[in-house]
Amino acid sequence: MASDPSIPLQRSVFMATSAAVDAPVLHEVPQGQSLPFIKIGDDLIEAEFGAGEFYACTVNVHVFDRTAPKAKVLAAKVMEALAIDLPVSGYMTCESHYIQTVFSTEPDGMTRRATLEFLYLLQPA
Repeated sequence: MASDPSIPLQRSVFMATSAAVDAPVLHEVPQGQSLPFIKIGDDLIEAEFGAGEFYACTVNVHVFDRTAPKAKVLAAKVMEALAIDLPVSGYMTCESHYIQTVFSTEPDGMTRRATLEFLYLLQPA
């Protein structure tokens, strides 16, 4: 029976990230949000049923700050917090992988972004 790990996974990402950084961790960013902040919730959940019920979960975390060095410091803290086998309620984390970080400048020309990508393989407990 298929189940959706997206909500418990997002809770785990929120808790781990919040504990690691001194910046707001947001699911939705309100207009006018001051920097720095971290946005979570942009995920891809893919069912894998070949050898049982598994979910390949790609998690993207966006770090926003005023300068590239500040964004990179925050991104390093996020990487350390999430590049582990996260405890996910109702699931076993079979694998966890840090994939990449992409650093960029927002269209305003002033805000720096770091987008970190992680992959978790989850199986219902």
